[in-house]
Amino acid sequence: MVSSKVKFSKFYLIIDVTPEDEVDAMEVYFKIQNQLRKQVQAHKLGENGFKPGIDGAYFNAFENVNESFKFLEDAIAAVGVNVSDPF
Repeated sequence: MVSSKVKFSKFYLIIDVTPEDEVDAMEVYFKIQNQLRKQVQAHKLGENGFKPGIDGAYFNAFENVNESFKFLEDAIAAVGVNVSDPF
């Protein structure tokens, strides 16, 4: 079994929504998921390196936590959902 240098294998995307926003939240989730898939396919390791699972999760093939979160931040920024800070 191949192990990752990063010691977490899954994360959960938490989207703060009101009941009226549920449809929009699911749309945002699917946009981010599709963007992550595109980024995995475009990465030098490709899908073979990230080993997509049946549940839609990917093996974390990055060297460190910063690379992992940068990958996620790039996907979120690419779909344009994190454009303002409410605080």
